[in-house]
Amino acid sequence: MTKKDLICVLGIMLYISLIMVSAEVVYQKSINPVGTLSVEAISQSLVTNLHLNQSDITYLRTEEKGAGTLYALATPGADYYVNSKTGHIDRAIFLGADAIGKVGIGWDETEKMARSYADTYYTDFSVLNTSLYSKYLNDMNEIPVYFFTWYEFKNGVRTPNYFDVTLSAVNGQIIGFNSDNVPIQVTNLKPSITKEQAEKLARQKWASVNLSSLTSVLAINYIEPGKQALVWEVHGEGKEDAGVTTVGFGDVLLVDAINGTILPFYI
Repeated sequence: MTKKDLICVLGIMLYISLIMVSAEVVYQKSINPVGTLSVEAISQSLVTNLHLNQSDITYLRTEEKGAGTLYALATPGADYYVNSKTGHIDRAIFLGADAIGKVGIGWDETEKMARSYADTYYTDFSVLNTSLYSKYLNDMNEIPVYFFTWYEFKNGVRTPNYFDVTLSAVNGQIIGFNSDNVPIQVTNLKPSITKEQAEKLARQKWASVNLSSLTSVLAINYIEPGKQALVWEVHGEGKEDAGVTTVGFGDVLLVDAINGTILPFYI
């Protein structure tokens, strides 16, 4: 690495560290872990932790997900999605962090930045059995970005606990994160349904699809708000008879790993 490269990297890391300060807010500690917090209480926490004025915070909306209700709040520097039960920031989007340009940072360097961010701002990241689950680069447009996702695993089973980080591929700025850190409700982690049986059900369900691949993972997923289940998460890729490509969340099938029931997919 040349002196010029080193100075560039250190500058990027310093900038990221400044952005990371704003993400700390109430993520690592709950303001009130018992009961449901009001929008007003969470707004006041942002005022206190980010040194803002109340007028700087705007309530955007309420969202429901498996791990609980999120309040979306806008601030001058970021949009925060705060869990109404725990007070944790489960998601954040840092405004203006994306950059137009060509890919300027490589995989190894970016992964180290993402890992450092996760290790600092995800509660228990260092003590949970987290593994890098996926990573990819989207450089198909003028704003290239890296995505990294870590999941916790228990006895080979993927849990709902995860942390993903999005970074600018131009300069390494943190664009945002998404996460869950919840108690595991499922105690029986031994499936009665095999992977092969689950994939057979998927092929039957997608009988009209010319499947090119099936991949499956044994996981604990939310099947409704607040309710977890041990499932086979089957991903399919292919084309329907009409020629429409089917890939992505629309091609995820959850099969109950205990009784083989097809379950609703709930994020």
